[in-house]
Amino acid sequence: PPLRVVHTCTPASVGGLERVVQGLATGLAARGHHVDVIAVVEPDVRTVDFRAPLDAAGVRVHEVRLHGRNYYGEY
Repeated sequence: PPLRVVHTCTPASVGGLERVVQGLATGLAARGHHVDVIAVVEPDVRTVDFRAPLDAAGVRVHEVRLHGRNYYGEY
């Protein structure tokens, strides 16, 4: 039976982590599994480049938009 897989990441400009998540998600979807990606990003971050291969492979992408924290300013 197909698996239900959820990947969670905080994509920036497309790089190492983003490529790994894209590869895993699209590969599993191609094998018939149900794959979702949760992308946690700041409100002004564009995710078009990150989403494009996932959308093309039928992987559902859920964007959670949160403001970044100022850890240094909190102390």
